[in-house]
This record gives sequence, C-alpha cells and structure tokens, in this order.
Amino acid sequence: MLSKKELNEIDVLKKICEEQDNIQLKLNEDWLAMDNPDGLKIYKSYKETDLIGFMAVYGFGLTAEVCGMVHPDHRRKGMFTSFMEEAAGYFNQKKYTKILLNTPAESSSGKAFLKTLPCAYSFTEYQMKWQPVSLAPSNQALVRKAKDEDKELEIRLDIEAFDTTREEAEQHWNLRKQEHGQSNYIIEHAGSGVGKLRIQRADNQLWIYGFAILPIYQGKGIGRSALQQVIQKQSISQKEIHLEVQADHQHTLGLYQSCGFEVYHSQDYYRYDEG
Repeated sequence: MLSKKELNEIDVLKKICEEQDNIQLKLNEDWLAMDNPDGLKIYKSYKETDLIGFMAVYGFGLTAEVCGMVHPDHRRKGMFTSFMEEAAGYFNQKKYTKILLNTPAESSSGKAFLKTLPCAYSFTEYQMKWQPVSLAPSNQALVRKAKDEDKELEIRLDIEAFDTTREEAEQHWNLRKQEHGQSNYIIEHAGSGVGKLRIQRADNQLWIYGFAILPIYQGKGIGRSALQQVIQKQSISQKEIHLEVQADHQHTLGLYQSCGFEVYHSQDYYRYDEG
C-alpha cells in the first residue's frame, strides 16, 4: 500500500510532465490507491527528496501493463531504460505472456523512447467527454445494479468482448470489488444479461468504464439504448461525463459519438517483445 506522501509525490510529478508535454498520462491511480493491490510493482527514482522517475507494472493474469514518467529535466539519461532492465526479472518471475507499454498518443518523448525497444503497436484507448445533446433512449435495454450472482456473466463478457483469459477476467472481477467510489451495472435485453459497464465518481467528474455487450447481441441497438439511459440519468448530477474505451475502428467510435461523446485524449498501447 502506498502512503499518502508517495501518492502525492506521484501526483506532483504527473502534473509537471502533463503540463510540460501537453498530454494526459494514464497511471491507473485507482490501483495505486488500493490496499495491498495484487499484481502491482513500482519502480522509482529520486533526486534528493524529489521524485523524478516513476514506472509501474500492473499485472492481471498473464498480462502486464507498464506505464510511467520521467521529469522533463532528467530525460535521456537512461532512467526509464534502467527501470525496464530491472523489471525484466520481475516479468520472468511472473511468467507474463503479454506485456503492454502505454503512452499518450500525443507524447513525442514517449514515442521516441518506444522506438528504442522491441515492441509493436497493438491498439488505442480513447478518453471521451460527453457534450450535452438531446437523447431519446429506446427500450431495447434495461440497466440495473450488478449483484454477486452476476460474476459469471461479467467474466464471460471480459473473455468474449475484451479477448482476455478466464484467469485475467477473474482477477479483473476481484480487483473491481476492491475499488472505491464506483458502481457496477448489468445490461439486460429481453430478460437476459447481455452486457455491463461501471461508473466511477471523482470530484466533479463521472467516468464510464468497461462498457461491453456480448458479441452475439452487438449491432442490435442494445448498447446505444443502455448508454443513452445511463447518460440521461447521470447528467442530472451536473458532473462532467467521461468515457474510456478501446476502439479498434471508426465504426466503434461512431456509437459513442452518436451519443454525444467527443475524443479529447488517446493512449497508444504497444506489445513488448522481450526476445
């Protein structure tokens, strides 16, 4: 578990990097704030008492996600390379079969560093913000709070919609149960559970994550109906509504854009090949 002091150090460095590079870093702060989170490994570097380098490995099942940052005044000195070299033993110990490196799509320094590593582009994750539009949800979907007995459906959705292993899906489910300030929902159609999403609230923002519909029910308007219902209900709070989604093609983005969401940041993921 990270102390409040450590979390504050990370936040300070993050703000410096974001302001300097005009980007938005994704550091999975919800994991960092958890009590004894499973699968989290952190690497840090200090100059005197100031945090100047940070890298975290977030492992779930056989997959690990890696992200981090280096203070603008201390780049190109091999710090992040040292982090990666140190992490190599950890990757082997955990027997990860997939390692994903995450960088903001607009980060020139991040992209330059990735060119020095044996990795290849995998996919893009988008952060979107809702711009108020008139909504008229259909009755194709029913959105309700998730229950413990929905565990198997949620695991199936992660496996089929996000192409994860069962082990990874179960670990994701257990992690979600530990997270604070969020609510999990099931999407039903004709009396059967066919999808899910979760909502996390922080300050004046509301985030929608993990939106998924079983592949056999996609393309029938169920997802649009559920999303519009959620937006319509949550917009009463006057909070900013944000959405994070992995979209592999423009058609997928079109669903969210048709509901009033606009892309404002994106994160590129690269698959790392240790050789």
